[in-house]
Amino acid sequence: MGQEVILQGRVESEPDPGFSTVSYEVSVGKVSAPLSQQGGGRIIVFVPQFEPRLRLHSIIEIRGDLDLPPSYDNFDYRGYLRNRDVFGSMFSPAVIIHAQPARMDLRYELSRLRLHLEDGLRRALPEPQASLAAGIAFGRDEGLSSDTKADFVGSGLAHLTAVSGSNVSLIVALFLVLLAPNIGRKWAIWLAIAGVVFYVALAGASPSVVRAGVMASIYLVGWFVGRPQSGLAGLAAAAMLMTVWTPQVASDPGFQLSLAATAGLITLGPWFIWAAQRLGRLPAVRFVYHDRLAVVFALSLAASVSTAPLITYHFGRVSFVGVVANLVAAPLFVIAFVGGWIVAIAGLCWPPAGFVAGLAVYYPLALLTWMAEVTANWPLSTAIGKGQLMPALAGMVLLLTLGGVAYLRIPLSDEQVERPKRVPKSILIGGLGGAALMAVAILGFAPSRDSGELRVDFLDVGQGDAILVTTPGGTQMLVDGGPAGMELIRELGATMPHWDRTLDSVVLTHGDQDHVAGLALLSERYDVENWFDNGQPRTTPAFAAYLKDSSERRTLVAGDRWTTDGVTISVLWPPAGFGSASPNEASIVLRITYGDVSFLLTGDLQGAPLATLSAQPGVYTMVLKVPHHGSKTTTASFFAATAASVAIISVGCENQYGHPTKQTLDSLQGVTVLRTDIDGRVTVRTDGKRMSVRTERRDTAAERTPGTSACRR
Repeated sequence: MGQEVILQGRVESEPDPGFSTVSYEVSVGKVSAPLSQQGGGRIIVFVPQFEPRLRLHSIIEIRGDLDLPPSYDNFDYRGYLRNRDVFGSMFSPAVIIHAQPARMDLRYELSRLRLHLEDGLRRALPEPQASLAAGIAFGRDEGLSSDTKADFVGSGLAHLTAVSGSNVSLIVALFLVLLAPNIGRKWAIWLAIAGVVFYVALAGASPSVVRAGVMASIYLVGWFVGRPQSGLAGLAAAAMLMTVWTPQVASDPGFQLSLAATAGLITLGPWFIWAAQRLGRLPAVRFVYHDRLAVVFALSLAASVSTAPLITYHFGRVSFVGVVANLVAAPLFVIAFVGGWIVAIAGLCWPPAGFVAGLAVYYPLALLTWMAEVTANWPLSTAIGKGQLMPALAGMVLLLTLGGVAYLRIPLSDEQVERPKRVPKSILIGGLGGAALMAVAILGFAPSRDSGELRVDFLDVGQGDAILVTTPGGTQMLVDGGPAGMELIRELGATMPHWDRTLDSVVLTHGDQDHVAGLALLSERYDVENWFDNGQPRTTPAFAAYLKDSSERRTLVAGDRWTTDGVTISVLWPPAGFGSASPNEASIVLRITYGDVSFLLTGDLQGAPLATLSAQPGVYTMVLKVPHHGSKTTTASFFAATAASVAIISVGCENQYGHPTKQTLDSLQGVTVLRTDIDGRVTVRTDGKRMSVRTERRDTAAERTPGTSACRR
């Protein structure tokens, strides 16, 4: 490990996007250097985000340093990879493609179809809703950020993004409900089996979905021949078939959780339903009781309790709010699953149709995301600590054992449960429909109204710059794209209306990677009308990707000026014909003025141009974007010349450059300093007279001492 090698192998996974890389699993067939020998096992290969995507089952040659896989404090990632026969990793190797997938390679064709369906979702929905829909529909949740994934784990909703029994059950139900009345039960059953097989293959045939598919097929065949089937027998048959075929699947956490959840539904589910029905007889509960809600609550409780021991064992945490969250999430999951497939198929066939469908499907997805975030941050939402691990495991396993014994040995009473009076369906449907329409009107269309304010969002994209300027009339200008495409897309999804897929203009201040790399993905999600830059090319792959997507670029020079919706944008630097060996010295500087309030966006300007700019009268401003992420290249005299009252530093958490430097922070004494690594996204609003500043973390009502807080993440 730690030495340069040359390997030949085959791509065994679809692209898995990270912060600024895309990873693949590669099975090693041969080692060419330092010694020629046969390979074995797999490695993880991380390539830059703007490189062409590798296809599943491509034969490739890779040259680079072979190391151990990354390690993380809260997750045994190396152990997880060992179970998948992955023993090493390569970062940014040289890749040569020797052969593309063979014609009629079934797994490759299914993979290509799945990625096309995912593209349909991503064109129709913003982030994180697009990645959540892909995870719910066919298990492609790689686009979700680590924070969002942690929210779903902490709220007990992580199972929604992993294809398993719930998804397969919905596929079966849809086939039987839609087809049985028209073509008969037997034909509907066989078509349902075919649908399950196709869905399992399309979803990637992970252990959990294969288990669910095998069990569903056993149920359907049993129903076809008219023989009663035992739930536990079907589950045992599915588990036996899978472990005989692939013994190592038994150690896969996803397979174990899926198996436990199904066992809990079979054993504990009937008892919890029985208890919920009797609970509904109590006077205090009668007026809110509903049979179907009681069943949903009971089954959610059964699944949560049955998987709790394994979640505790594998992750050291148990969600105490999981039952409540799953109760609300269950109907939303059904809507999101069906709606996600409609959006994906419509977007694949005709993107405008997918966009229209996405307008409706956005809301259940957004509600699921909001629920996960809120419930995961409730006090005492989870318990973490190895000291209570064994007692918790023992207690929960005992409860499951008693439930299984009760299910097998103690028949439930056939006594009819008294049905409480229920709210008439017409009132219930009317109330829910009215609430949904109000939510759509408030959440969807209210943001499109003219607010009369200029809004400037300093996006949290890590170690780089990305600033979204929105005029009072809704015209949007993006200044720089940051170092990572997915981070930029997530931030735009959080700041722009969910139905908005256009940007009026993009300004690239200069071609450094931390400003241009994120723009490579922008054109895949948003339509950009105008592209502007400083006219100075770079020879990097990131800039080449930008050139490919930015048609009809225009060069900005000092003196350029335009006004939109009362907002004046002036270019202060660089002058026409300016050239420099340093890309930073040619960085575009913009002054944005609305009424009495002004912003100065300085890119990475440094050196002599910064001193020249300091002498210009237009450098005075109220809000300053600190040049070059707060590096020591910015002088105290420049800060004095700007006389800014608010200084914003766009910087990555614990970055390797030590930004912002102590020298810069000392020079900003007396100024309200906000940093994206501490405060997250910073939003400044103004009506031209007054100004408000809000951070992603909290409102900024008073001056804070710069540099005293740890990174927000």
